Amino acid sequence: MAGRIFFASIVSFLLGQIANNRVFELVRNKSKMSAMIDLDPPQKITDLKFMAAFAKRALVSSSAAHAVDAVIFEVVAFYGKLPIADFLMQVVVAYVAGLALELLIFPVTYFIAYKGHSAS
Repeated sequence: MAGRIFFASIVSFLLGQIANNRVFELVRNKSKMSAMIDLDPPQKITDLKFMAAFAKRALVSSSAAHAVDAVIFEVVAFYGKLPIADFLMQVVVAYVAGLALELLIFPVTYFIAYKGHSAS
């Protein structure tokens, strides 16, 4: 089981990160397109707009990434080893726990992103 869990961790982490980056970029590019339509002429983004746009991108992409991570990890690590009800509950708990942790550390994530934004 240890090898299966180790492999599941690596694969789910990598695919979760890829999903996170892709969704983050998709949301960012969509936001840029709508922002370009709304702003004529383009204006410097305000702190409040930055906060709202970043929070949307970060939370949407994290939700997708945690879904990919939880499902892939649980399938590779435990599918066929647990009764289906326990397996499904474990997938849900893994997803919710990952998202809860993300929300808990979001203020730190935002602080780092904001400092980088305000420095440029």
